[in-house]
Amino acid sequence: MPVFDDAALARYVSDALSQGPQRPATGIGPGPYLAMAGGNAADILSTIYAKEHGSHEANPVLGEGNFWPLLAAKLASMAGQMYGVHKLADSGHPTAAKVTGYLLGAVPAAVAAHNVLTAK
Repeated sequence: MPVFDDAALARYVSDALSQGPQRPATGIGPGPYLAMAGGNAADILSTIYAKEHGSHEANPVLGEGNFWPLLAAKLASMAGQMYGVHKLADSGHPTAAKVTGYLLGAVPAAVAAHNVLTAK
């Protein structure tokens, strides 16, 4: 008794060859995007917490402004990061896109931890 059905295998190969090369799926799932959103949300909230407890914004671009410009700048930055990760995945580099997405979520999460731990 053969391990493989030769006729079925031949049909499968023939069908695969007739369809031509297939572009691999580039979807990276929601994980990297959720990591970026969560890390940035933690950064925003911890910045507010730290400012309410006497600390100041260390980023000179954001300065000591009020909440809305700070929120707008951080959301715009996050949107740009998400677009970049999406384009990286779309260009055939899903693994690099996942790693980048998770790193772009971990960095602001680390900043958030620093904000909370060093608040006066």
